[in-house]
Amino acid sequence: MIRFLNYEGKKLPVRLSYFAMAQLQAEQGAKYNIENLTDDYSVYESLLFYSLESGYMYQKKPMPYTRDQMCEILEECFFEFLSYIPEFLSTQKVNKEQIKENQEVVGEPKKEIKRRPGSA
Repeated sequence: MIRFLNYEGKKLPVRLSYFAMAQLQAEQGAKYNIENLTDDYSVYESLLFYSLESGYMYQKKPMPYTRDQMCEILEECFFEFLSYIPEFLSTQKVNKEQIKENQEVVGEPKKEIKRRPGSA
């Protein structure tokens, strides 16, 4: 899923993907969990940076912003960015539930398919 932040008349592609989450976790430590965001606002700068990187990669365009510019971008569109996080998390939850369903289906014994008489 990709969303766009409105910044200085431009639409910036934001994608909270596996790449963004893995980069954030590598930076913040293995025990970091996006579902438990804290009052440490520097985390949002990192999250935005990696989400923008992912968005630009998805569009096959170079990332035009540096890490130092994240504070400026968040200054203008912090609440818009925050509003996208639950959307990404709810999508992630649905995907986890689908994986669990698929694993349960794979673990079930095969059901015999009844064929019509005369079919191969």
